[in-house]
Amino acid sequence: MTVIARFVPLAEVARVLADCKPGWVVATALLSLVTRLASAMRTYSITSGMQLPLTRWAAVDALLAANFWSLVLPGVSAGSVATVHKYRTHGVPIAESVSALTASRATELAAFAALCLVALYTTALPVGKDATPSIPLAFLAIAVVALVVMHRHAAQVGEYLRRLSERRFSRLLGSVSKPFDAYSRITTPSLLRAIGAGMAQALLEAATIMAVARAVDVPIGLPVAMSIAGFTYLMSLVPVSIAGIGLRDAAVLAVTAPLGIAHEQAVAMSTLMLGAVIFNGLVGGLVQMLMLSVRAIQKPERSSAQSIS
Repeated sequence: MTVIARFVPLAEVARVLADCKPGWVVATALLSLVTRLASAMRTYSITSGMQLPLTRWAAVDALLAANFWSLVLPGVSAGSVATVHKYRTHGVPIAESVSALTASRATELAAFAALCLVALYTTALPVGKDATPSIPLAFLAIAVVALVVMHRHAAQVGEYLRRLSERRFSRLLGSVSKPFDAYSRITTPSLLRAIGAGMAQALLEAATIMAVARAVDVPIGLPVAMSIAGFTYLMSLVPVSIAGIGLRDAAVLAVTAPLGIAHEQAVAMSTLMLGAVIFNGLVGGLVQMLMLSVRAIQKPERSSAQSIS
């Protein structure tokens, strides 16, 4: 972020933000929230296919908690830990929580990488002259291989790790084999639903970015918004920044610069995108506080009812 500030006058960025259209800012916040709900349904598709004791609300609750804690620690680490903890409160073992989360992440990665590839070949970006497509293509290949292993070969991998654990590193390999046992329970319909939800999430993210662009009066179409959505997601996987600060700006600048969009407008867009992330995190924190308050009120009532009976 410091490097970007040297090349982009922050006063001009502030001017662009001061002139942004409030209606589109509100639309950005609402679309961003709907996008996160689609993300929760993606994970629920996996957990329901694995027959884990999680309701749709439990999936949404875990996602809201992850949104809040992702504002605290870099990368996807905080959100992942918060999600596993929430699943534990619903009676899901850690191994199955980790397997559900990684499978869901793989479908999300595949969706955003595919979206980015499609967008790169339908925009005016000079994708044929450099190695830009190789980035989402590599991530897509990783996601597809991971999903194939999880869905088709998880049982064999788990069995191999269990046999290996009998010879050496018994405790470590025995623990690693448990998620693969859970992967083997993912059904084909549930995996397809998760991929569909992931694509819906990616397209909603692109729609959110289009709303951001309208807010700062930047004329971009859906393909460019898809490119920004794909690259900002891939950059967010790098665990060196809290809430994607700096990385998001670099991704937006990289996509918009070849299109002749002013740097201050691009940074203003990434700032509004950061605002949407913070908004989601605050909504998640507020919901968690409300739920804790309700539980604190209900606990004395249950205790008194039990003492009377």
